[in-house]
Amino acid sequence: DVDKTKINLNKEIKFSSKISLDELKKFTQEFYLLKQSKFSNKDAMLAIISGATDEKFKIVLEDILKNIESEVFMYKAMQEHPSVFPKVYINLIKTGEITGNLEESLQNAVKYLDGEILISTKLQNELIPNIGMFIAIMLMLFIAMVIGVPVLQNIFIASGNVIELPKITIILSALANKIADVWYILAIIMLIVIVVLYRYIKTEKGRKKLDLLKYKNYIFGDIIYSLDFARFIRSLYINLRSKLRLEDALEVSKNVVKNTYLL
Repeated sequence: DVDKTKINLNKEIKFSSKISLDELKKFTQEFYLLKQSKFSNKDAMLAIISGATDEKFKIVLEDILKNIESEVFMYKAMQEHPSVFPKVYINLIKTGEITGNLEESLQNAVKYLDGEILISTKLQNELIPNIGMFIAIMLMLFIAMVIGVPVLQNIFIASGNVIELPKITIILSALANKIADVWYILAIIMLIVIVVLYRYIKTEKGRKKLDLLKYKNYIFGDIIYSLDFARFIRSLYINLRSKLRLEDALEVSKNVVKNTYLL
């Protein structure tokens, strides 16, 4: 029963764990340094496992070690953990193992991970805050129309001042109040719209429309496209440095792109 529980736990971790890029980079650097010191793949993996602090990643590494001990290529063991090892990363390890030049491939893998970390950081520092700021401004504007404008009008009336607010302000305030009165109806409508859109984008045509909109919208389109294209070009460059044919490098590099329009 204990063994069965352990197997089930391994499977759960295999398919659900998400190891950070920083953790994967650390592993790759350590593996490279040990290979530089003439460690075998097995001994290098044992050394890394003994010092691993992330329990989920440790179980993944132990699974890879078992495959190595069974004389299975390391890249094939990594393919069993797609949530941990990106396809481009696996291909770099595959190239190194097959050509007998694993150290160079590990160096290229570190460069690839550096690029992914840089893009992820830019995404967190630029795109997400801008989206958050946009939503916050729209929310503040709505609250101002519902609460602020009526309060301002009452203050003017109470002080005996007859000051006419701009027509656009009055119209927006009235519209915002109408929305606030029937918010539950709008919420139901929005929910229906979201469900319909969700089902639509699950279709091939819908996914293409959505992916095109990601690049063509005037607010964040250029940023999203630049990040995706930079990720693809960096991957292509690293794969070509690993001496892959252009066709093979393109085939592997496209795996870093999820947008069907760019694909």
